[in-house]
Amino acid sequence: MNLRYVLKRILNACIILFIVITLNFLLPRLIFSDPAEPLLHGIPDTDTVLRDLIRKEYGLDGSIFQQYWAYLVKMVQFDYGTSYAYNQPVFEVMFSKIPWSLILTLTSMIISVTLGILIGARAAKNRGKRPDRALLAVATFTTALPAFWIAMMLMVVVCFIFQ
Repeated sequence: MNLRYVLKRILNACIILFIVITLNFLLPRLIFSDPAEPLLHGIPDTDTVLRDLIRKEYGLDGSIFQQYWAYLVKMVQFDYGTSYAYNQPVFEVMFSKIPWSLILTLTSMIISVTLGILIGARAAKNRGKRPDRALLAVATFTTALPAFWIAMMLMVVVCFIFQ
């Protein structure tokens, strides 16, 4: 493999990572006029001391450049802050969900590989015939469908038809 090619790929990956991190930082600032707005929900506008304390605690009291620099430093240190929903460090919440994600991923992979082999063998056995063309048409059609739509339809089938 060419060293220049590898370095180019690493540089491209770093640029994409930088863009994703920057967009992740900017989105709350583009959605809300004040990025602390979700945190301040329910606190009266007159309680400026508490509002300023919350902004300071989350580092939202500095300029946007100071906030961005602090954000980059925390990202490099793998300090993703505290989850608003779980009131735990985000890193702990992420890793507590990994076993369930692996179970779901491995189960779906086993099912898809098994079905793929069976359907592929069936299509190969009848190459060029009507079953092969039908399986090819179904495979082409389902490949064009978004995965989230297929998941929603499967949930409808499982929840309402097989209840």
